[in-house]
Amino acid sequence: MFHKPRKLNQYRRKGKNLIATNKIKPEQWHISEAEAKEALKVKGYNVKQIKKIYRLKHQVCIS
Repeated sequence: MFHKPRKLNQYRRKGKNLIATNKIKPEQWHISEAEAKEALKVKGYNVKQIKKIYRLKHQVCIS
């Protein structure tokens, strides 16, 4: 008989990146090709050649 009142969207703070808010300060990674190849072999990946290593603040991208 009675219907629920319409729920209004309340203001919600958007989440921010922890690096952008200076909550954490990650270090720049310096990893050589030999170290990257060895780490990938330990994980079980068969690595023939590493073309490029992108060193970011929070991760290392290997192609």
